[in-house]
Amino acid sequence: MRGLSILQRETSLQIHQQIMRFIPLLAILMAVLAACSSSPSNNINFRFVVTTLVDANNEPITFARPEGLAIDKDGNLFVAEAIGGIRRVSPEGVVSTIIQDDEVALPSKLAFDSEGNLYITESGRNRIIRVDQSGRITVVAGTGEMGLDDGDAEQAQFFLPLGIAVDESGTIYVADSGNNRIRWVSPQGEVGTLVDSEGAESGFIGISGITLASSGILYVADADGKRIHAITPEGAVSTFAGNGEIGFSNGPALEARFNGPSDIAIDSQGNFYIADLGNHSIRIITPDGHVNTAAGNGESGYGDGEGADAQFMYPQAVAIDANNTIYVADSGNNVIRVMRRVSDE
Repeated sequence: MRGLSILQRETSLQIHQQIMRFIPLLAILMAVLAACSSSPSNNINFRFVVTTLVDANNEPITFARPEGLAIDKDGNLFVAEAIGGIRRVSPEGVVSTIIQDDEVALPSKLAFDSEGNLYITESGRNRIIRVDQSGRITVVAGTGEMGLDDGDAEQAQFFLPLGIAVDESGTIYVADSGNNRIRWVSPQGEVGTLVDSEGAESGFIGISGITLASSGILYVADADGKRIHAITPEGAVSTFAGNGEIGFSNGPALEARFNGPSDIAIDSQGNFYIADLGNHSIRIITPDGHVNTAAGNGESGYGDGEGADAQFMYPQAVAIDANNTIYVADSGNNVIRVMRRVSDE
């Protein structure tokens, strides 16, 4: 049976690697299809300047395909590298490695709980792992074999877990992308399903990043569905943004078009930021229910600057600190970008 377990793990790795190789090709195709849409206009009254995260020597920090971001209470930025480990960047720019690349297989998204423990979706082994403040690594849920089983966390199975969030009670929510379900892991070590693909409006197609609002609503970036879903604690699903069609257009949230939204984060003022992977941009959903483009112009590239002058290449993740500074995992450029609001008119 050990040989079978190894084979299943290798198969999971291979599937994930094939999916990740396909993402840029899919995004290119979606970009071509989206080209028919005009460049979106904005109606927000503030602007963002984009820079590249640097170290203590003011040199750009490079990463091995960054896919996940999280910020702790002290302002340290944690970065999951899809073909590396987990690294930490202090507010002073000091870079350290928290988990070596041989200790984790294809880490994806990150989240902290209220006690400062870091949770990681380990996509390559179909597990959820935790790193406590002493650096000790623990498997929270998943056998390491791909599948779909609820119940005891040690016996539960996932299939390419991606997005992750933790509520105040310590309940963990996971975007189980291969199964197109939102799963939960209780503090008591039980795994269940909050929403399956048939329970979601129009169905989940390719869920990725998730985030929890203070209201308890869970927001889900459905990359292949080109939508953002909202899920109540009871599991009721509605579309929060996106009309389900490929494109790059702003406006009322339910009329806006996305091109592979891969992650989502909320600032202290109630603005939602979306890593719009296929449009190589960061979109914003304001509290009044309108979608705008915060940075990027729909073209793949690398360049700092203001708003549409900045360029990204397949942004995979977003995170926001206590000062509402936005961090973007610019996966195609292997760097972290920093977005700061510069004015209000």
